[in-house]
Amino acid sequence: MADFELDPATLSLLSSLNDIPTPGYITLIKSVFGILTRNPSQLGAPSLPDTSPDATQAHGGLLMVVTECAQAHASPDQLQQILDDAGVSDDKVSLTTKAYEEYLGTIRECLMNTGMFGERKMVGFDWRLDYRVRSSGAGENTSVFLCRFRLMSNDGVESFEEMECSLSGMKDLLYKLNQATKAGGIGQEDGTKKKKKK
Repeated sequence: MADFELDPATLSLLSSLNDIPTPGYITLIKSVFGILTRNPSQLGAPSLPDTSPDATQAHGGLLMVVTECAQAHASPDQLQQILDDAGVSDDKVSLTTKAYEEYLGTIRECLMNTGMFGERKMVGFDWRLDYRVRSSGAGENTSVFLCRFRLMSNDGVESFEEMECSLSGMKDLLYKLNQATKAGGIGQEDGTKKKKKK
């Protein structure tokens, strides 16, 4: 993934991580990753026995950094570099990156489910006409349009959605896509792209 920068104010919150004893830091790690793998939309107060200002600041800072790294699909090595640059001790960096590597996929799924990546944008569209031949006595032959939409999330993750429609539905869909392209709702380099009929 491309390089990204974190808010200096967010990074400054990491300065208190070294003030947390190792047993307390392990509890902090469990709290941060527990929130992000269960309900990342609720970035509330830490569930920690130590609610001192340092512990609360450390928890909030790490929670924000891990969330932003996951949204940007940063690698464990990139997270390690961020923590190293913030002066976090090697043992705490190791604990954090190990948990991040283990739970990154789950965190991104949770973030996607809560809409924290924002809405997906359509960047491409393909279609083809499919003829369906019925066996003797099973009714008339039919034709259907198979449509495939290429979507892109705010963090660059590509996905696809497919649907079928009739001739009238296809005409209506193409009209709406053309209108969206003119309005800038679809990438100008894409728009509608027709495949040759097979």
